[in-house]
Amino acid sequence: EKMADSSLQEPFTSALFKIKSVLKHSEKEHLTDLEPAIDVSARPRPAPFSDALLNRIQAAIVQQCVLMLDYQSGYSDQTTLRDVEPIGLWHYGVGWHLIAFCRLRQDYRDFRIDRIRQLTETRQTFSRQSLLSLQDYLNQLRQTENLQEVVISFEKNMARFAQEQRYGFGFVSETEENGRVQMRFMTQFIDGLGWWLLMYGSCITIESPAELRDLMKARAADIHQHYNG
Repeated sequence: EKMADSSLQEPFTSALFKIKSVLKHSEKEHLTDLEPAIDVSARPRPAPFSDALLNRIQAAIVQQCVLMLDYQSGYSDQTTLRDVEPIGLWHYGVGWHLIAFCRLRQDYRDFRIDRIRQLTETRQTFSRQSLLSLQDYLNQLRQTENLQEVVISFEKNMARFAQEQRYGFGFVSETEENGRVQMRFMTQFIDGLGWWLLMYGSCITIESPAELRDLMKARAADIHQHYNG
């Protein structure tokens, strides 16, 4: 049976451990509720905010507490106040994101943690029954954003060279079997991923999708013709 890359579980395990310090004893039994509310799609890197902020958000998810965010949008220096119902934390790209139902917009929103200027726990609670789970939200996102799953098998001695660059191409997870490393990506940019994979030559095998295999065959043929023309 294939085993998930343990490095992807490190931030999740750490998150569960840290949250114990902010919960009452009677609430710790609900800690398992947090597991489906955290998703990691890339290896976490040092964040420009304190762990205490993540701890408070994690506690709010478990306790179903409405949060008030003083939030700075990426396109403006101004901040807005948002009352949100947190459904989960998601790590992708280079940072953590809070996924929550925004009462101002009456829709689900993705809030970058490093853009939260102030966070306040309100005395209001919400019901999970009326909200999407984090996994349901991510499934909808993958459909609406036209994300494609790509599975690549690397020779083990070459996989180490992809460790950092792969995060820029939608890396999700890896498994190891029979001396090879299988990596899974979710991407909108098959074309760009293909150009990156050319550098690995015959040391990789594209398991899916067929579209990417055909693209790589065409590029290899073009390169062959170029140097034999």
